[in-house]
Amino acid sequence: MDYPTAGARVRNPRPMRRITAALACALVSPIAAASNASLPGMRGDLYGWIAAAASATVLIAGFEYAHRRPRVRNRIARGDRSLRLLILAVVVLFVGGVVANLFFSLRNTHETLLDEARDDTANLALAVQQQLSGLIDDIDFSMSIVARSAPAQALPGTADATVAEEMLTGMARHLPAVQAMWVVDAGGRIVHRSRDMPRRAEAAIAGHLQLHQQRNTDALAFGRPMPDGPGRWFIPVSRRMKRPDGRFAGMVVAALRPGYIARQTSALDLGREGVAVLMSTDGVVMQQAALPSTMIGRPIEPTPRFIALTRRADTGSYRTAHPFDGVDRIISYRRLPGRPLVVLAGVGVNEVLAPWRQTAATYIAGSLLLLVLLTLLGVRLWRELQRRAEHQTLIARLERTRRLQAGISSLIVRATTRSELFEGTCDAAVRHGRLGAAWIDMFDPATGTLSTVASAGKDVGQLLSQPATLNDDGSGMAVETFVSGQTVVSNDLATRTDRSPRRQCAVALGYRSKITLPLLRRNEPLATLTLLARPVGFFTAEETRTLEHLAADLSHALDHLAAVERVNYLALHDALTGLPNHTLFIDRTAQRLRRAAESDLRCAVAKIDIERFRQINATAGREAGDTVIRLIAQRLTTALGRDAVLSRPERDHFMFLIDEAGSEAEIASAVHKALQACSDAPMNVDGQALHISVRAGVSLYPDDGRDTETLVRNAEAALARAKHMRERMVFYAPAMNARVAETLLIENKLRSALERGQFALHYQPKFDAHSGALCGLEALIRWKDPDEEGLILPARFVPLLEETGLILPVGEWVMNEALRDYRRWREAGLSPPRIAVNVSALQLRQDSFTRSVRSAVGGADHAERGLELEITESMLMTRVESNADKLDAIRDMGVSIAIDDFGTGYSSLQYIARLPLDTLKIDRSFVAGMTRNTTDREIVASVISLAHQLHLKVVAEGVESNEQAQLLQQLSCDEVQGFLFSPPLPPSRVEALMRSSRRLDPPAALH
Repeated sequence: MDYPTAGARVRNPRPMRRITAALACALVSPIAAASNASLPGMRGDLYGWIAAAASATVLIAGFEYAHRRPRVRNRIARGDRSLRLLILAVVVLFVGGVVANLFFSLRNTHETLLDEARDDTANLALAVQQQLSGLIDDIDFSMSIVARSAPAQALPGTADATVAEEMLTGMARHLPAVQAMWVVDAGGRIVHRSRDMPRRAEAAIAGHLQLHQQRNTDALAFGRPMPDGPGRWFIPVSRRMKRPDGRFAGMVVAALRPGYIARQTSALDLGREGVAVLMSTDGVVMQQAALPSTMIGRPIEPTPRFIALTRRADTGSYRTAHPFDGVDRIISYRRLPGRPLVVLAGVGVNEVLAPWRQTAATYIAGSLLLLVLLTLLGVRLWRELQRRAEHQTLIARLERTRRLQAGISSLIVRATTRSELFEGTCDAAVRHGRLGAAWIDMFDPATGTLSTVASAGKDVGQLLSQPATLNDDGSGMAVETFVSGQTVVSNDLATRTDRSPRRQCAVALGYRSKITLPLLRRNEPLATLTLLARPVGFFTAEETRTLEHLAADLSHALDHLAAVERVNYLALHDALTGLPNHTLFIDRTAQRLRRAAESDLRCAVAKIDIERFRQINATAGREAGDTVIRLIAQRLTTALGRDAVLSRPERDHFMFLIDEAGSEAEIASAVHKALQACSDAPMNVDGQALHISVRAGVSLYPDDGRDTETLVRNAEAALARAKHMRERMVFYAPAMNARVAETLLIENKLRSALERGQFALHYQPKFDAHSGALCGLEALIRWKDPDEEGLILPARFVPLLEETGLILPVGEWVMNEALRDYRRWREAGLSPPRIAVNVSALQLRQDSFTRSVRSAVGGADHAERGLELEITESMLMTRVESNADKLDAIRDMGVSIAIDDFGTGYSSLQYIARLPLDTLKIDRSFVAGMTRNTTDREIVASVISLAHQLHLKVVAEGVESNEQAQLLQQLSCDEVQGFLFSPPLPPSRVEALMRSSRRLDPPAALH
């Protein structure tokens, strides 16, 4: 058949007409079957079948009309997927309607028949109940007469025994259901009997006698059926007899004929599988009809279920399969009023449903015929649409391939970088190639994985969440392509057995086809291009060949871009070390200087020269010299960090930038560290250990220049001066050299001072502002430098400790030393107050700070009560939440927390209330000014009031006059500290102060 194009007419509509006529004729069969239905419930569904036939006719006419309309016909010719799905949905809905109509009709009729059967069995049970109730009532009446008259006749000498026997025989004959009657005295002996006694009459006495002795009631007692010869049974029934005084006198027993009871129910229309059963309430069969006689006297199964039913209601119905014949029956039961007997009437389910099954078979046959014809029609339509869709799919694929090739060709021409080429390729694959996702992976030697460098598609975030590892046994197609260098195609990802997380994620997202193509550079795999599509079998052989041609074009483009990038790289980098050359160094340094100008930070440019480098080339060879250059570049990169601006502008020179420095000492320390990295350890060159010496010239920003060229020029001048002066490092400004030399000297001394025990602690006392008692000590560090006379105050060396990071071990030493003195004083019998130790910002920022405090206080008895940490206000206000957590943990150890220099920062009352503080120290600047101006005095008063409202203790430091002390006392300050009371004291004098129990003289010091 020819495939029409847009606007063309569809040829030969006759097959559609023939299908329409055949289907209309086929509808006659189910309609005829419905009209011949034998059940009333099925006849009511005739209208449903007529409606289904009308719907089928309308559906076929709609197909015919759609096939004739040019607009719809053209959509079909283009293989419109939504239209095909619509047709399929209509057919499925129609077929489903037919099947549903058939199912519900048959089910409703089935339930109606079962309900009618339940009603019939209930009526049968009622009829049997009424018959047996009258019969049992007659027997009960007769036995009551015997019970009233028999005791007098049973007494010896009161009556002739023959008269009693004749009376019992006459009553038995008067009651057709009774075989015989007899009287039993209280001892269990038969005193009177009728004729035709059962052979096992005495066997029926024991159970009944015991029952009547235990209960005081005239109700009949029914026993289990008992055999009376082959095929003969009797049911023992007894009634209690009593003396005039009410005592038990014996019982009247009657033997009922089960056969007579069965004849009463034989007239009922129970069908071939119907049953009528008389049972006791405990589940024992008394008499049955249409069941084996072996059941008489045996309990039915399941007995617990039957007993539960009769206890719950006197009447009801249930469905069960009898264990003796396996027949499924609907059974209704009714309990005889006032009797322990239950009547059951049942009919067979198969007999009830036999007409329904016959009619249902006719319905199903007609429906299947209709469905077969509809299926044939649907298959014919679907194949026609499928052929047209395949034709249009081929055209669409060719158009898509043409657009993709055009997009890639245009991209190859205009792309200037590899990243631009990769990003453009992925975007073109998704946008022009109509693919679901595309990405490019490259091998990363550092991690051993294929890292994604470009991607496109809405699902790439989820698809690329897991990296592809070359050494993973469950690696997927990308790894396979990278290793083999060949294209890998999977047109059904669900059938692949690899454990790649990317494959599993793609299947979960609905992708079924995948292809990975190698992108080569110099015939070696450089990257892999991965493409995903949702349909199964998307990447055909022709599609794969086209994509491989595109991958080859991309590989040629990569070779060209690599050559261009190499040229551009060599224009800005040193070929030997890979470091930036002079041009790139000038550009990057200029960028860093602009940022430094905005943040008001210091920078420095350092130029390094290798001593006697020409001799190394002359003696060891040029290759050895190149090795030395590379090793120095590696050492400088390690010392300065990978983010540093490092350059090799000349053969034996290096330059680097130190930015964001806080002080000149920090710059000098960084340059010194770089020089040590270059020359401290020998270099192994061709098996020889070479000791390299380097010199450096340094220029500072903004002191020695505000632009890069000036700083580089001044650094070169400083380097020339260093060579001339034979100095290791020289600054461009001569005054800087002396300051730096002094700073480096002090730094070196400080590094060994802690090991040599050159630090000491002095303690400045704190006194109660009201009682004058000693209430605290503040530990202050001193340095005993052997090269200088006296102790060096912390103002000269603590800032350098913080710059170099030595404050961390020194701070731990201060805490441990203060607690050692505290313990020593306690062991000497003294009562030392808390010792306050200042904490630096660098200490507080450490994650291990809490562990350091716990280590200091954890091993000492009561030592935790002797430590107080003083932290400045500005330190606490940075990273408040983190600091609060640390201080909470420290305070749990029993350590007090004080905020120092309060009033000099920018505290928030909310944060002050959040932090776990005990003490607030007023900065000395406010104490000094409170006697000269009212503003400082009001600030001090407000701080004291605020602290007291927050339940904090207030300490005023720097008190140097009586006027200040008196004013603080008036403002209710808690503690005072300053040279007015005592300067910092060595431990021995502090011990003497505690032994003397010295108190300040309030009139002299505070009034």
